Amino acid sequence: MNDQKIYDVAIIGAGPAGSFLAYQLSVHGLRVALFEKEKLPRIKTCAGGLSAKISDILPFDITPVIQKKIYGATVSHKFQHIFTKYTDKLLIFTVDRGDFDHYLVQYAEKKGAHLFDEERIKDLREDGDEYILTSDKQEIRCKIAIGADGAQSFLARKISLNPISRSHFGLQTEIPLDALRPFDFNTIRLDFGRLRDGYFWVFPKKETASVGVIGRLRDAVSLRPHLSDWLKLLGVDPDNVVLRGHSIPHRITHSPVSFDRIFLIGDAAGAADYWTGEGIYYALKTAQMLAGHIAAYFAGDQHALAGYERAMDRETLSDLRSSYYFSQAFNYLSAYAFKLIKNNDYPWDVFCRIMRGERTFSELQQRLKPHMLLNKIFNKKSRGR
Repeated sequence: MNDQKIYDVAIIGAGPAGSFLAYQLSVHGLRVALFEKEKLPRIKTCAGGLSAKISDILPFDITPVIQKKIYGATVSHKFQHIFTKYTDKLLIFTVDRGDFDHYLVQYAEKKGAHLFDEERIKDLREDGDEYILTSDKQEIRCKIAIGADGAQSFLARKISLNPISRSHFGLQTEIPLDALRPFDFNTIRLDFGRLRDGYFWVFPKKETASVGVIGRLRDAVSLRPHLSDWLKLLGVDPDNVVLRGHSIPHRITHSPVSFDRIFLIGDAAGAADYWTGEGIYYALKTAQMLAGHIAAYFAGDQHALAGYERAMDRETLSDLRSSYYFSQAFNYLSAYAFKLIKNNDYPWDVFCRIMRGERTFSELQQRLKPHMLLNKIFNKKSRGR
């Protein structure tokens, strides 16, 4: 491994965060190495629901990989009391994650990023003002190293960063649409109230739907029987499906996401919404933020890199923490909250605006103060004991 290649930036992980960062840095003319341990395109476990607001971040058209545009939600509470609400504007669109991720990688490659798939990074060490990354095939040198390698990030473990405060676990399968009991497949289907801190979902695509359940990571082993009940309700035999699981990390307290010239983005930085579980928007958002700081650094601003973590706290942490508060309040008041959403359009309208990026959870928290409501709930329970 004496023939070491030299790059400005090396990125570990070619999911949405890593590939979009590679694209942006390549646009700035930087030499970028993008590593992915699997062969692309690859199967990726994910419901595949993307909030409409990601269109505000991506500078190119993703129509070729959109499977279905969603304009509503079919909702139930403990598998009962089902209703549907619609919106005139796009709410969510669904994709196949393997196709979507590969599409972003191809854009990065077109701008000059060097992809090394089927190549796992095994070690990182510092050598002067450079890092040496060792894979199972080669060594490369870089000025900046990025961990975009998910909730179990190798790079985070290597430098002892642990930004993840809490985690959910998602368990899902893919079902042909014609095998499901019919509902309006232009909506997503959701069920709340049966699980603490979780929900059931159906995300329709062109010919299939992602069907699954999300719950607390510590409850992961109990999710399978719950998902079986959900599948039976939908008319699917749970014994004839292939299930896949994945953890969903959340950073809701201040914790480091960088060290020296090493940075974490996307799931590696715990950038996933606590209430909805969506991580793709925040993967793209953190990549966009970091790209600006790295570009400024290579343009001569030696202090630019320090701004990334401050931007993370300012632009994402407050929103992710607010989402946590709303999730907890909704969890404790699910029956009442369900009736409120069913019988009033205002909560539904607010949710739609958040999905489209017209409102944020942190803005909503300033008005409704769910954290104060939670304090009252917990204090009342303590007095009761």
